[in-house]
Amino acid sequence: MIKIEPDEIDWKNLQFKFIATKKMFLSDYRNGKWDEGHILDFGPVEINPAACVLNYGQGIFEGMKALKTKNGEITLFRPEENAKRFKTSADRMLMPKYDVAKFLKAVKKVVRRNEEYIPPYDSDGALYIRPLMIGNGPIVGVKPANEYKFIIFTVPVGPYFPEGFKGVDLEITKEYTRAAPGGTGAAKTCCNYAGSMLPAKLTKEKGFAQVIFL
Repeated sequence: MIKIEPDEIDWKNLQFKFIATKKMFLSDYRNGKWDEGHILDFGPVEINPAACVLNYGQGIFEGMKALKTKNGEITLFRPEENAKRFKTSADRMLMPKYDVAKFLKAVKKVVRRNEEYIPPYDSDGALYIRPLMIGNGPIVGVKPANEYKFIIFTVPVGPYFPEGFKGVDLEITKEYTRAAPGGTGAAKTCCNYAGSMLPAKLTKEKGFAQVIFL
């Protein structure tokens, strides 16, 4: 993994792709409780091949952004709503809740430690924040893990679509479904996204930016 220093980034031409920043947050859930968590250097996390997330998809995440204002202040857009949805997703996936106040504190701490990677105000970029929780405890048989990791990392990004902040062409699909009644569609869980990759690939080959699932 190659790390790029902030002064090497072309802020005016950022894309929505992975660029490693310097610090991340990690907290472990063991014996029925979360530890205090800590900031550490961004890097790989060891995981058991029998981890629940690898075998049964028990994982959730959020997507947030930190922006620089015109006068240089750092701002987040309604981070408490992401924290609340994270709890809702955890409930649906039988994962331990992470306290909203602690979630917000950890997010702000990671953003501050990666402040130099927040794109300038006039760049159309943002510091993308990815909180995630995975069932890393080893499991054989479909049931919740007994150990979990909560991780927050950041990535400087440009607009999500290559077209930038312009209108995009979307294709409505009736062949593929992203969510079903009684399913996990309301939870921001990893397993909801894997199935959307094929229809997204097919629609992009036709010249559309993305799929609208009915």
